[in-house]
Amino acid sequence: MRWVNVALAIRTLEARSFCTPAARSVPPRPGVVVHQRNLDNAANAAAHYRGLSSVPPAKAMVLGVRCHYPDCALMRVGLEPGATPVSLAPDQHAAQGLALAGGQAYWVASNSLMTMPLAGGSNAEVLLHSDEARDVAVDANNVYYSTYDSPGAVRAVPRAGGSPVTLLEGLVYPRRPAVDEENVYVTTGDGYVMKAPLAGGAATTLAHVGNPASYLALDGDRIYFARVGDQAAIFMVGKNGEGLAKVADADPGASHFDVAVDGSNVYFTSTRGVMRLAKP
Repeated sequence: MRWVNVALAIRTLEARSFCTPAARSVPPRPGVVVHQRNLDNAANAAAHYRGLSSVPPAKAMVLGVRCHYPDCALMRVGLEPGATPVSLAPDQHAAQGLALAGGQAYWVASNSLMTMPLAGGSNAEVLLHSDEARDVAVDANNVYYSTYDSPGAVRAVPRAGGSPVTLLEGLVYPRRPAVDEENVYVTTGDGYVMKAPLAGGAATTLAHVGNPASYLALDGDRIYFARVGDQAAIFMVGKNGEGLAKVADADPGASHFDVAVDGSNVYFTSTRGVMRLAKP
């Protein structure tokens, strides 16, 4: 069994111009392992330990999709040593993508957007049938999903159900989107960080880091995101596209890293597990 798409939830149940600036230098600092699972292939742990999400701190747990691919299940496990995983939703075929909001979990399985309560106790429900959805994000009103393709897109569908609306398109393998009150943000397989208005409108390039960019996390007026490949690293940039900087080196050569934030720290996946780094 492997953990794929794992949400590190520091949470309460009811949480709620194309200029590319040059990066400035911030001395990279080592991270601290805060959670680690024994995976089938330790050398590829980062490729199977993903889907981090973060909401206001209260207590810590991990919510994730555990797979003997393509047979998967939505699991919940505490961060305390020796915690036993609990299956919330078994039989989630080829599950991937994971987001938390308002006491609900959202993910992709069996060519559908799925949802169920974090506390368990009820069956998973289909929010939208889609054979193109890959990674998901959520806010008070909508679920946002990317189509991992080239060209790919980012679309939104109401949490109550309905027809999807395209917010960004023409992207090279977009990763999981993230949203704030005004915009949707996404990284791409050709190294860009992009945003577009939730209300519709033109996309804006915020940063370009050469190698493919992996997942991102929003934090106030900042964005934290990962670059993969031989020069893997964690970066930050302002939501206005200013202040691009590297904040930590990461495991070179890994296919992707996930990123999450809370009030004090940045978390990211690595071959050693989930790493914690104090914010710059």
